[in-house]
Amino acid sequence: IPIKFRNISGSFDIRYNEITSLENGPERVGDKYYISNNKIQSLNGCPKEVGRFLGGHNEYSTLEGGPDICRGDYNVSSCNLISLKGVASKIHGYLGFGSNKIYISWPTGNKKQFN
Repeated sequence: IPIKFRNISGSFDIRYNEITSLENGPERVGDKYYISNNKIQSLNGCPKEVGRFLGGHNEYSTLEGGPDICRGDYNVSSCNLISLKGVASKIHGYLGFGSNKIYISWPTGNKKQFN
């Protein structure tokens, strides 16, 4: 992101721009944080607090570096995720992670693939 941002009270929309990095992005977004349909390889540089997180259709494989608090929906569908490690500690909406190769181990030792 070519310009350094701090706090955005409304929405921040950078969809469909072939962006590969979130460096210089805002520290906080009050409403929707749209980063979907890019070539983002890491969530480092992501705001720590967002209203909604809409980050699907990207190339990152981990959620580490992403927002800690999401006051709405958190969507990371169709990325290269292999786990939910690093997902926000507070999500006040739905968590969408379809079309990824995520395996979750159940207490019985069996693994279930979600995709």
